[in-house]
Amino acid sequence: MSKLLPIWENLPAHFKQNLVDKLDFRSRQNLSACSKSERDLVDSCPISIHSLYIEQEDEEGFHLKISFSKNGTVLKFNCNNHDRGVSALYRLLSHRKTKTIFFDIYCEPEFSTTFDDFLSKFLEKRFAESSKLHVQHFSWNSGIPAEDTILRLLEQLNPNFLYWIRLNFVDIWSEEEKSDVVKKIVETEQWNRVGKIHLYDYKVDAYFKKFLHVNSLKICVEKLTEAMLLEVIEVIRTRDPPPGSQFVISASEEIKLDTLTSVFTDFHNVHRRLKEYQTPKIATLLTNESRCLVIIKWEKAIEATVCRREFLNEDFLKNHGVCVTLDMI
Repeated sequence: MSKLLPIWENLPAHFKQNLVDKLDFRSRQNLSACSKSERDLVDSCPISIHSLYIEQEDEEGFHLKISFSKNGTVLKFNCNNHDRGVSALYRLLSHRKTKTIFFDIYCEPEFSTTFDDFLSKFLEKRFAESSKLHVQHFSWNSGIPAEDTILRLLEQLNPNFLYWIRLNFVDIWSEEEKSDVVKKIVETEQWNRVGKIHLYDYKVDAYFKKFLHVNSLKICVEKLTEAMLLEVIEVIRTRDPPPGSQFVISASEEIKLDTLTSVFTDFHNVHRRLKEYQTPKIATLLTNESRCLVIIKWEKAIEATVCRREFLNEDFLKNHGVCVTLDMI
């Protein structure tokens, strides 16, 4: 007498979960559509997401774009129905062990009101959750009417997992409104524990010191003084960030130095498309016995890169590949 094969319904729960863990996203979706019990099973199994994009750039509405591996297939879902879109996003991120490498949000200013409505509904659905979202790189490219939406979303991210925050507020907010948002953001736990910060479209003079705890940054200021540059150098010497750390500060006004002028020399072996008519200055400062800080000074920008003293050229060129040579100073 042949042995009867077990049916799906009678299989142990842990066996089913092990099977679901090995399914791709489409197969998970197909299984989830079978019944409520299968949907609950799929939702109980975490998934690793390489990149998750929420975007709206035309009148067709906004979309979720998901990729589960680097250079992998990108799945695109239309989310014109806000309730269905919110439900799909919530289920995708609901498991406390689900990890997302890149989480990008993009919206053109003219569609900001409807986009804000979608994000608000998602945040309301997550409000009762005690677990935070495991996102490593968070990128925001949008200006939306409700100033607290980005703050609420940022606070949903796990500060122990988050490494990079990239913010671009676009042009929908006034400078005063941007200042109010930044003032709140820089006080969050997520901000103060992150390792890398890029903030565009806002001059951070009033909160300059709130940016110096990271290993890499790109920011804008109205006026970069010698005192501010000295503060950056001292922070780098004290904190000793890893090689490759880069601190880029752009200013609206020409950068004028006093006592530091003597440490800079002309740097002719550099070519930049946007700055090709400038001859920048360069300086190399020892931060400790094994590391250097290489600073390129443009008319309105500073680019400081942490390099290993023994591999100065190698580390420098990793961040400045357009440079032809770099002579040891």
